[in-house]
Amino acid sequence: MINQFATHIPAITWAMDLTEGSILELGVGKYSTPLIVLLANGRCVTSLEWDPEWYYKFMEEEDPKHVVTLMETYDVEALPIGPFGVVFIDHEPPQYAYKKGFRYTKRMDAVEYYKDKAEVIIVHDTEDDWFTQSLRWRTLRDSFHYTIEHRYLFPWTTLLSDTIDLGSLHLTKGKTNGTGNRR
Repeated sequence: MINQFATHIPAITWAMDLTEGSILELGVGKYSTPLIVLLANGRCVTSLEWDPEWYYKFMEEEDPKHVVTLMETYDVEALPIGPFGVVFIDHEPPQYAYKKGFRYTKRMDAVEYYKDKAEVIIVHDTEDDWFTQSLRWRTLRDSFHYTIEHRYLFPWTTLLSDTIDLGSLHLTKGKTNGTGNRR
C-alpha cells in the first residue's frame, strides 16, 4: 500500500515527462520535493513553503537549480508569475489559518492564477468534499481543456491542462473527463 502522502507520485512523474519548462511546487514535502528535483533533469525548480518547520527541513537542500522560499502570505499576488511547465499544488495553511475550507480555497485560488501560466497543473487531495462538492472547483476544473482525476490511489490527484492532451496518460486507472479529450 502506498503512503497517503505520496499518492501524487504518478501525476508528478507524468507531468514532468510531458513538459519542458521550469517547475513550481506550492508546499514542500517528503515525497514530492525530492521526486520533482530528481525528475527535473536540470530544469529550474522553485519550491514555496509557508510553514517555517517544513521550510527549514528543505532549505538545506537548495542548489542553483532548486530554490526553496519561505512565504508569508497566501495571496496569489505574492506567487511567481511563470510561465511554468508544471505547477504542483499541495500547500497547507499555517495552524492559525485553519478556517473552514481555507486550505481548499487557497488551492483553488492558485489553480485559477496559474491556469494560463502553466502547461500542467497538479492538485493533490481533490477527493475531499470541499473539492467534490464545490461549485467553484467543478467550474474551474471544467474550464480546462484536458483533465484527469487520478482516483486509483487515495487521496486523489487531479491534473489540469489547456495545452497538453492528458488522454495520452493511458497508464492511469484514474477517471478522465471521458477519454481525456478536449471538452
